[in-house]
Amino acid sequence: MKRLIVFLVLLAAALTTREAHAAYRIIRLDTTGDAGWFSSIALDSANRPVVSYFDDATDDLRVAICATPRCNYWRVVPVDTAGSVGDYTALTLDANDHPVISYRAAFDSDLKVAICGDPLCSTATLRTLDSNGFVGAHTDIALDSGGNPVISYADTLNGILKVAICGDPTCATVTIQLVDDTGFSGLYTSLALDAADRPTISYYDEATRDLRLARCTDALCTAATLITLDDTDEVGLYTSLALDADNHPVVSYLDLTNTTLDLARCDDATCTTVALTTLDPTPVVGLDTSLVLDPDGSPAVSYFDADGQTLRLAVCADPDCDTISIETLDDGPGVGSYTSIALPPSGDPVISYRDFANGDLLLVRAIAEIRLVTGDGLQAEEGGSTDSYAVAFEYAPQQPVRVTLSTDEECTVSPTAFTRSRTDWQTPETITVAAVDDAIVEDPLHDCVITHTFSSGHAAFANPMVRVAGRPFDTGGLLLATIVDDDIAPTRLRDRPPVWLPDQW
Repeated sequence: MKRLIVFLVLLAAALTTREAHAAYRIIRLDTTGDAGWFSSIALDSANRPVVSYFDDATDDLRVAICATPRCNYWRVVPVDTAGSVGDYTALTLDANDHPVISYRAAFDSDLKVAICGDPLCSTATLRTLDSNGFVGAHTDIALDSGGNPVISYADTLNGILKVAICGDPTCATVTIQLVDDTGFSGLYTSLALDAADRPTISYYDEATRDLRLARCTDALCTAATLITLDDTDEVGLYTSLALDADNHPVVSYLDLTNTTLDLARCDDATCTTVALTTLDPTPVVGLDTSLVLDPDGSPAVSYFDADGQTLRLAVCADPDCDTISIETLDDGPGVGSYTSIALPPSGDPVISYRDFANGDLLLVRAIAEIRLVTGDGLQAEEGGSTDSYAVAFEYAPQQPVRVTLSTDEECTVSPTAFTRSRTDWQTPETITVAAVDDAIVEDPLHDCVITHTFSSGHAAFANPMVRVAGRPFDTGGLLLATIVDDDIAPTRLRDRPPVWLPDQW
């Protein structure tokens, strides 16, 4: 289709130079072959990321499994290698953290599902669920209350939105339902189940060029109510759906006419009224959207900026998105497509995506980071001059953060505590350091240890990464100040380099 051609042309100019935003850690999960296509992320019960994706070099379905929540270590597992398989992946985890993946067998144009036998996917049951025509593109997956997979997808030859409902957790039996066959529908599907296991599916209608929603009337989707959410010009590509606590649908998508990132929020479960919001009006953004709601129902959306070749994140401060913050997480260029977002209890997004410039699968996660800005190093004189530094937050905490400072017997600090919140996190706190004027003859230049401790309802900020500006190391909240002794004739060495603590990251 012409929209996909435009998307690929925009990617053709990708370069290899890139840098990460200071408050985010970027991990290259797979640098072999041509990885990262159609990535889909989920977090296991220990908040460890798991990512399914397609490797175009080997034509295989793969899964990357992190060993820790910060993904310090991980493994890459080929799941299905029989022919050209694995595009249009969607991932979920069962109650035992076993990956369950829907995808397309590209060569046969079949809908398939892989049910892993353990959390590391060392074995997997592979099943073809639908081989009737050209099917299996634009999949999304969820598990019902019995752990049975439910998959939305497109029949791209006939333009039909379909749903496959498995009768058991291994999909030994499956029911295929035609959900929308009224035009040319079913592209860019996104699926969620309500508390009664009834599927809700957002998708793009190619015939009308509208954003649409299908709400199944029962768990088997024997009938569905079809709703047009947005029919202004050409809208509704790259949809991502979530249901809020009241089962009201929320959908992120691309407005192709204006090339903006938009959001549709239903005011009730049947979408009798819909609030439409432009989250990012920057031209040529809003591709490959992925949506998640925080516990308060406020949306966060990862997406691809096709003009800047970057990965972006839009975060709403409230469910109605009256206040929206936009951040570039990876400057690229040549990165940010095929995004998928997850939100751990800490509230810090974890996003998988593709580096088009290098053919890699990437993972980015927020690091609760505090910077200590010291200039050319801290130095205070006994009975003389003081010095100061700044404590700066790298991004906004969701809950207030209390910072408490303490020292050894060589110096004092002021203030000894302060608080930052979502409204004032961008204002650095200036800390004044004064030497304790004792009568002890010491080394002309000796050190004072300043300790920073943190407490917050935002879990990540209870144990943040603390760096001295310009240095890559996590100091563990410690900072050294140089004290000039006045009990002997001091040699003032203002340019004495600071003593850096070992890397604890």
